[in-house]
Amino acid sequence: MDYILSFVLLGWSVIILKPLFRSWKSMTNVPTSMPWPGIRNEIFPNFRACLREFIAGVQTLRIGYENYARKGQAFVLPDPGLRPQIMVPIEHLRWMVDQPETVLCARLPQAGRFAIDYLSPGMDYNHDLFLMDVIRKDLTRNLGRLQPSIYHDIRESIDELMGFETDGWREVCLWDTMQKTIFKSTYRVFVGLPLCQDEGYLRSSAAFANWLGVGAVLVGQYTPSIFKPLLGYLTAIPIYIEQTKSFGYLLPVFKERMENIRRMRNDPTFEFKEPKHMITWMSTAQIRSTRIKHTVFYPGSHSYNHHDSNKHIPRSSELWPREEASTTFGEEGDWVDPAALGKLAYADSAIRETLRKNPAVTRTSVREVVRKGGLDLPDGQHVPQGAWLAAPVMGIHHDERFYPDPEKYEPFRFAEAAKETSSNGETDDTQTEKASQHRKLQGLSMASDSFLAFGYGRHSCPGRWFVAHQLKLLLAYVALNYDVQPLENRPLNHIFGESIIPTQSTTISVRRRKGVGKLETTS
Repeated sequence: MDYILSFVLLGWSVIILKPLFRSWKSMTNVPTSMPWPGIRNEIFPNFRACLREFIAGVQTLRIGYENYARKGQAFVLPDPGLRPQIMVPIEHLRWMVDQPETVLCARLPQAGRFAIDYLSPGMDYNHDLFLMDVIRKDLTRNLGRLQPSIYHDIRESIDELMGFETDGWREVCLWDTMQKTIFKSTYRVFVGLPLCQDEGYLRSSAAFANWLGVGAVLVGQYTPSIFKPLLGYLTAIPIYIEQTKSFGYLLPVFKERMENIRRMRNDPTFEFKEPKHMITWMSTAQIRSTRIKHTVFYPGSHSYNHHDSNKHIPRSSELWPREEASTTFGEEGDWVDPAALGKLAYADSAIRETLRKNPAVTRTSVREVVRKGGLDLPDGQHVPQGAWLAAPVMGIHHDERFYPDPEKYEPFRFAEAAKETSSNGETDDTQTEKASQHRKLQGLSMASDSFLAFGYGRHSCPGRWFVAHQLKLLLAYVALNYDVQPLENRPLNHIFGESIIPTQSTTISVRRRKGVGKLETTS
């Protein structure tokens, strides 16, 4: 009996001490010579600095950026999950993202930040590499063909949720309206008809996406290692339930699609028109069903990141690019013309400015040092193996060296910069060409070391062109068809770990513009 009790106590000691050791190792796995903003002269200063991050928001990061990163020096950012990260200055970003995976690994921190070991036990953290490849090659290349479907679903959702009343104002929840609209147009592209209209699938997939998002933030970014197993496995229960429900809808579609593709390749007489959406492209890539199970739900989690569509609410009707939309979309057919989106310089600028001032995360491009013995930063500081490096998004995006008057929301900041670039006495053709090139470099989907909303380098978000396509269509349609009562003040964001989440209870008052009628529904 004593032996059994001893083994039980030993087992529990291992369970408790392992994550405790992991937390301690993470806390000490940064250079002792590197500055910690927010640290105080007290007992256990590093540990207590991390605990204060539960309520610090972005204050510590902004202080560290102003005092160190702006001067070209890296600093340590305390973390509520007891995983402090090294924030590198902008001068080191290109060096950081260009390092090979054998030196600085991007996949390991992603697995940790999204708590994959706990929310999806047994999943390989490289499980979604093929999906990223399909998004880069097939989805991006076919955006023009998909535009009619994307526009149809955006128009249908907005008309239903915002209404056709021209005499009175309708109060709508901004978060719910944007989430439903983006979910619907995203699912059309990812799973196609008729599954994208199946209420059962939509409910289970949306629930999966929401639970996965909550779990990633709560467990991956906000919980110390010692508590991750308990909280992570509890959160994994509803995730698994909703994942199983969703997969019940998806598996038959994948099986049928794969079979049809095989028959079409082997039987010249078999007639099959491949639908242009992600299920087809993934099936064409001959993905094994076990890998499909862990990836087909990413449409939901991908859409979850579209909360950026309500990140910045205009305080004045002048902020809406209505004139641009009215000249671009003079006829109904213009909405399905891919070339039309290239004319929305002001809409593109407004969305880019929104993501500059209110990005989805406080830091990005996280890398883990995997080289044995660590590595040296460009300034000579040595960083040990296992340390995490990242780019301080909120600092760079609010640096007046790159953005004059950075605390002010200037919706047409990037569009006006393109005008200034071309207004220098050159010929009209030269000015037009320069402005066009500037817009390409400053466009919404373009990542740079000073604009990090989609990350930076080869691991930046592969779906950003799809995101830009959706958001520009959405903004233009609302601007052209609705009046929006301005808010006196923009609701504050909530900071959870490294995630920046807008208030979900915010409502706005909208009214259909007179002279804008209900259009015939087509699919």
